[in-house]
Amino acid sequence: MNKQAKLLLSGLALLGTQALIPQAQAADLLGRWDLDGDGTPESVFRESGKIQVKSAGGSLLRTYDLGNTTWELRFAANTDSRPGAELIVKAGPDLAIISMVENAVRKYPVGNKVWNVVGTAQLDNNPGEEVIALTGAEAIIVSHHLKEQVTLSDFMVGGWHYYGPFNIGGLPYGTLSFTTGNGILLYDFQTRLKRTTFTNGATATIAAAEVNGVPGNELIARDNNDLIIYTGTVAAGQFQNYTQGSGSNWATYAGFVDTNGKPGADVIINKLDRITILHPADNTQKDYPINSTEYSILSVSDQDGQPGAEITLIDKSNRTYVINDRLGTIKPL
Repeated sequence: MNKQAKLLLSGLALLGTQALIPQAQAADLLGRWDLDGDGTPESVFRESGKIQVKSAGGSLLRTYDLGNTTWELRFAANTDSRPGAELIVKAGPDLAIISMVENAVRKYPVGNKVWNVVGTAQLDNNPGEEVIALTGAEAIIVSHHLKEQVTLSDFMVGGWHYYGPFNIGGLPYGTLSFTTGNGILLYDFQTRLKRTTFTNGATATIAAAEVNGVPGNELIARDNNDLIIYTGTVAAGQFQNYTQGSGSNWATYAGFVDTNGKPGADVIINKLDRITILHPADNTQKDYPINSTEYSILSVSDQDGQPGAEITLIDKSNRTYVINDRLGTIKPL
């Protein structure tokens, strides 16, 4: 056998030997957060199915084994009164919260069903944010600092949708808003109170804004025919409906601003041949007809130095108009 053949066989033998040696899997970096409250972010890795926390210098600080289950690190958030964030993990049938400060994993059962973690929010005016998860028929709120969870399911009938936490009624924490088929449900986790109202057809929560001239946001929603404003807290509040017509023929303009120079933001509503401005502070609304069914709002801003923003719009014939709601006029520019 010549020299070249021997070298080739030796190389093949070496490759075969290397193939038998287990190869270490590279760790996947999942993110960096300050988990111990010292102001310096730690690095979080997935390695061999476990969560590893390493220092900025690369030293291994913690390893957390979530067991024989599929898991996904959703995000990190401060869920208790201690400095440093906790890791929020969707771990099979459980919502797991990992605390580096406590060096502990606490699991909150959700069940073997389709579910997801949708966010965190301050819901009870206590240190730490609550974690919010949704299944097909439930909303689950986990309070890690209280070590408890609340499941909302009695109202989840038909089509329903979670719109998030809104700060309303002057409260320093969020109120959860859901639409439930033909209705709206508000839930105050601090007081564990609910408030519902029936609506006309499909419903959506739009935003929270201060629109009545009194400190504290109102919740703004809509159904097929009405703009709906909720004033107050869940414990003491009320819904007010403002009829606008067929649902496909109107939409609220993004953003809520003062247009008439009086306390409270106003609601601008686009309709087929007009703009309607709703003034919730005094329960009035005014129509501004436009000689066109196609137009666009160019800007909403103060143009005359007087209280209240003016609305500039352009129609399909490139004619420009300015609405001065303080004066109650619409004029060509």
